[in-house]
Amino acid sequence: MLAPLKNDPKYGIITAPGESTSALHFNVTKGVPFDDKRFRQAVAYAVDRNDMVKRILLGDGEPGFMGNVAASSPWAAPDLPAYNCDVAKAKAMLDEIGLKDANGDGVRDLPTGEAFAPELLITAASAKPAELIKEYLRDVGINLQIKSVDAAASDSAVTESRFEMALVGYGALGSDPDWLRQRLSSKVPSKSFLRIQGWNNPSFEEAAAKQLVTIDPAERLKLVHQMQRAVAEDVPVMALYLSTRTAIFDKTVFGDWYYTPQGVFGLYPHFLNKHALATGKIAGV
Repeated sequence: MLAPLKNDPKYGIITAPGESTSALHFNVTKGVPFDDKRFRQAVAYAVDRNDMVKRILLGDGEPGFMGNVAASSPWAAPDLPAYNCDVAKAKAMLDEIGLKDANGDGVRDLPTGEAFAPELLITAASAKPAELIKEYLRDVGINLQIKSVDAAASDSAVTESRFEMALVGYGALGSDPDWLRQRLSSKVPSKSFLRIQGWNNPSFEEAAAKQLVTIDPAERLKLVHQMQRAVAEDVPVMALYLSTRTAIFDKTVFGDWYYTPQGVFGLYPHFLNKHALATGKIAGV
């Protein structure tokens, strides 16, 4: 779609790193094995996020960042584990927690010997990433069951903790990092389909509470990094991929559009920046 516009001198194109994602949520309240971080880590190693970028975004994006913020954010923590796809490692970790093939049918069972067929809740919009996740998990011996419902039913089920794993779409990964606290902290009383169910990490909670009232930017950055390290270690949620943002405009009318850094929820004012509209100049970058 962009090819003919790139060759037309009338049009300009601006891009920016993505800030919206399709994320895999784990419901920690569902017990074994969802409450074991080694299971969640194994799933992270099994899911090939680089492959998803190629097959779903046609390369126009990037894998999700394990701190659950945008990798392009100035708040992104350095040196987090990447969980690059490693099928052998995923299999070894699943063996370690007792998820093995008990009856020789090629599919892993629970430590009790019962069949293990975890359910992934999705909407129709998430059908393609869900099928890829099913494919990746099949390669490590997990028989994933996909349950597709409408958006309202999905939001309700995730909000009310009636799921095991779910694909949830949202933005704001490039906005103020308190958004991370609002979605992941067990201390936040509000209910939302964006919330993580059942996860309570003391290191995360301590840093989340302190960053909310810390005035010094450097100190707050350290606390936000601590929050992300806890998320990357425990993997209660995994951002799968972020698509590159793209806007096309008529340069003969105005040519100095720009994406607003850290806009509200990463979306507003987007590239419709009041300063650009009023002055016709690039600023704020």
